[in-house]
Amino acid sequence: MLGLTSLLLAVLPAAPALVAQPPTPSAALQIIQAFQRIATQELWPEFKPGTTPVEFFDGTNTYLLNHPSPPEGFRPVAGQQSVYVFSGQHPTVRANTGTAVNGVPTATADLSANPSPTDVLAALLLHETFHVFEAKRYPKWGANEVTLFTYPAGNAELLALRRLESAALVRALATSGQKAADCWATTAMDIRSRRFSGLPPDAVTYERSVESYEGLAEYVEFKAIGKPAALTAEDFPPAQAQVRQRAYATGQAFALLLDRLDPTWKSRLGGDPPVSLDELLTGRLHGMTVATGCDFTAEETEAARLRSRRDVAQFAAGLSRHKEEFLATPGFRLEVVAGKEPLWPQAFDPWNVLILDNKEVLHTRWLKLGNGSGEIEILGRSALTEASGSHPLFNGVRQLIVAGLAEPKVTKAGGKVTLDGQGIKATLAGSVERKSNVIRIQLP
Repeated sequence: MLGLTSLLLAVLPAAPALVAQPPTPSAALQIIQAFQRIATQELWPEFKPGTTPVEFFDGTNTYLLNHPSPPEGFRPVAGQQSVYVFSGQHPTVRANTGTAVNGVPTATADLSANPSPTDVLAALLLHETFHVFEAKRYPKWGANEVTLFTYPAGNAELLALRRLESAALVRALATSGQKAADCWATTAMDIRSRRFSGLPPDAVTYERSVESYEGLAEYVEFKAIGKPAALTAEDFPPAQAQVRQRAYATGQAFALLLDRLDPTWKSRLGGDPPVSLDELLTGRLHGMTVATGCDFTAEETEAARLRSRRDVAQFAAGLSRHKEEFLATPGFRLEVVAGKEPLWPQAFDPWNVLILDNKEVLHTRWLKLGNGSGEIEILGRSALTEASGSHPLFNGVRQLIVAGLAEPKVTKAGGKVTLDGQGIKATLAGSVERKSNVIRIQLP
């Protein structure tokens, strides 16, 4: 992901992040070998993952392959061609994405907490190489992550339509008959049209953009190892981050349906403005004679509404609970308060954010902020931001809180405050004050 997306966006592995023992060096090499094997397949026109630079952190070391100029600190791996290793986590690996390493577009992944089988991890690397390919082949793709923070995830009626849409897509994928598949795909597109009419235009654009950029990367990833469709009739919870995760699955679903309807559909991508996957599917279905009777019963529709209302209410109650639990975490608390200039978001993980309200965001994995006073990065732990403007994050941050610390070592020299440890790395100009277990850094 390049440009604005590379600055602000990180993507986590498809598998849930679980506590796991770091892979051994031999396990890391097995992942590389599996990647090299599946990368030989014809997965997308002109896509050559086997020659794309790839970098990943396995919990102990960072590995780099296919890179023409490895950064300082990487050394060749004995017996391996074009494979290098760095002791520890290299600063260029913070998430699963595509970025520049020594000026070269490179797929990166943090596999340190991902216990998935070797082939699944190899396919995840392939997913990230597709992002490097997309940046060059389809430069207009990519979502504006600003929209994620104001997406109306708490609208129960729209959530019910979304779930019916997902159920129709799942039925279209599950049926072996083409007419029945077309019928349920048509129903899904009709429901999507109704749902989109109730969303702000930027939210519609956001979903479609993620479906193309991430959904097609998931399509290639799953195709490489024969994984089935990711979308289920259960759909996803109402949180904003789950809207993004769902778009991976719906994007893949549209690609699979287009494969059945029109093997040449990929050739129509890449225009300006880009055509969306659901528009391609709707255009292909338009004018076709399809089976009838692909409708949800009144009971199914009402069940979707009741479930969505319940889930939205539970989600809203859970947001307050998450904030209370975070602030009550035992230990020291670090507070960084902006002065004349707010702290600006430099990087974050959109899969691991909770938008508590229009002012506060709980980042549960990765966040990097900075301004003229310096910068602070929090990795592998939670941080709470309070907005300085009308947007929850992108008008800047007034205050940052990190709770649950052992007593941090904070030093001040030459007008700079530094902190390095416990997942926090900061160099900031400002004053430091300590009261009981609260350490407060006030920026000028």
